[in-house]
Amino acid sequence: MNLKYWRPRYLNSLSAIYLITMLSSALDIVWILIDGTNQYRWLHHIVNVAYLLCFDFVCFLWLNYCAEHYPFRLWKNKWQHFLYLLPALLIGATVALSPWTGWIYVIDAAGVYSRGPLFIIQDLVYLYIFAASGLSLLACSRVSYTSEKRGFMVMALFPLPPLLLGTLQLCMPPGSLPTTQFSIVLSLLMQFIFFLESNVTQDCLTGLSNRYVLDRALNTRMNGSRRGRTSGLYVVMGDLDRFKDINDTYGHMEGDRALKLAAQTLKDIFHGSSAVLARMGGDEFAIILEADSPTQVRQIMAQITRELERAGENEPYSLSMSLGMARYTGQKTAIEFLKEADRALYRVKRMRARRNSAN
Repeated sequence: MNLKYWRPRYLNSLSAIYLITMLSSALDIVWILIDGTNQYRWLHHIVNVAYLLCFDFVCFLWLNYCAEHYPFRLWKNKWQHFLYLLPALLIGATVALSPWTGWIYVIDAAGVYSRGPLFIIQDLVYLYIFAASGLSLLACSRVSYTSEKRGFMVMALFPLPPLLLGTLQLCMPPGSLPTTQFSIVLSLLMQFIFFLESNVTQDCLTGLSNRYVLDRALNTRMNGSRRGRTSGLYVVMGDLDRFKDINDTYGHMEGDRALKLAAQTLKDIFHGSSAVLARMGGDEFAIILEADSPTQVRQIMAQITRELERAGENEPYSLSMSLGMARYTGQKTAIEFLKEADRALYRVKRMRARRNSAN
């Protein structure tokens, strides 16, 4: 394994944050056990320095992790990245010198821990978390799809538990319960739960919903339609035209890019709506939407066609999608509803094929 390439990717991952947090939790337990004992003073210093350094770099790694997901670049090169890291390094150096200077913490002859005169410097690493929160709110305003907005909102809410419980710990005497550590674990757990949910419910390539979410949402909307709670319910099925040619001519990576471009176009069109966008698999997409009439749905389908053509203007291939529509008229199951939309899609594809062969 080439560590030159493996290490940066690993340190940029959420796994590194979890592992360092687990280490700091273990150090917290050791600190509680040895506080107030005058034996092994070197162990006191190792535990305290290691714990504070873990806290220091977890805050930076959180900003680093969030920056990987923003729709904009936070740093453009390694030099700018280092400038963001520099405050954490300086605070870390201050912590590492504390066994001799007593700046951040002091351990007296009885082995009792107390805060040093510059302890507040250690809390400056919170600025990384607050910066990540503000940038996450900015990212939330720049994306259009609901699940992406929800993801950035979860990131933005990350500092709330550390802020509340960390303030509580700061106001309590040294040696009290480690509420800051607990709050960070709580925030990471919230992020981890959302991460798991996203992997279960989202298509990893396009960021759209997957088939599981589509079926669940379709059943819910169908039940609402039966009870008269919704207006006309429709499913629009579509797949990219000449997608195999894109793969064969330009490669599968370019094919993936075409799928992402089509998905982003759909996200932009349905921005702020209650429509459910899903990737069925391959180059096939499905949209669940409510409309007043079939004419309104056809207008939306025409808009999809126009916007896809516009999105493909700067690409080496044209971008278009065959679309078929089905209206809910009391079908018993979601599968039957989807099959009707699928049949409508392939009628359109056959008509296009006959038209192209005639030309």
